[in-house]
Amino acid sequence: DAHLAPMPGLPDLLDALDGRDVAGAQKFLTDAEALVPGEPVVMVGKGRLFVQTGRIPDALQLFGEIIKRNPDYMPAWHYNGMAHMMGGDAGQAVESWETIKKRDPAYFDANNLGQRVEVARRMAQGL
Repeated sequence: DAHLAPMPGLPDLLDALDGRDVAGAQKFLTDAEALVPGEPVVMVGKGRLFVQTGRIPDALQLFGEIIKRNPDYMPAWHYNGMAHMMGGDAGQAVESWETIKKRDPAYFDANNLGQRVEVARRMAQGL
């Protein structure tokens, strides 16, 4: 991804998010926002942090802003779906992930979103 190249420390952010190191992720995001305001990678990281800390409405609002500005940025759609799932709206999660399937099937497949869609569909149907 072209956005990733100029961002030293990005692997540390991803490790912090994956490891649920809220303080480490927050520090990186604060620094990165100052350096590259509006950068989709940083904004998605911030949204992921919102999800991890239970701030689902904030995450959904932020992912919506990212998608509006960068509709072809698949990680925004991906984590928008995750935020909807965490917020209990499996139907909206399916819509986000199906958008990826239509726009970027390779991303959809590489991130195993087909499996997530199936789980979300079952949840939406109350199964």
